[in-house]
Amino acid sequence: MRASRIFPSVQRTRQPRIELQILPLDAGAHVAQQGSFQILRFPTEFVGDPGVVYLELLVEGRYYEDPDEITLYERAMNDLRVRAAPPEESRTIVYRTLKEVVP
Repeated sequence: MRASRIFPSVQRTRQPRIELQILPLDAGAHVAQQGSFQILRFPTEFVGDPGVVYLELLVEGRYYEDPDEITLYERAMNDLRVRAAPPEESRTIVYRTLKEVVP
């Protein structure tokens, strides 16, 4: 991705409900090394619906709807948030990296 596209994307993280957190390399092994996942939640009108987890694999995507499986991914996401740099520091990491790699 070009720096000209990254900068506006990082600026958007200052808006409500958009959060950027960088997991530094020195954070070590973590649960998301297997691949990316998304936790999808629905409006409050869907009372009792725990949401869905979407797991992106190499050759397919997979959805999990079982509440126990969703809970596992919520715990994994919380672990990643705790280990990652806070949002403001994450923006600083991105800007510093851009300065290092973009002439």
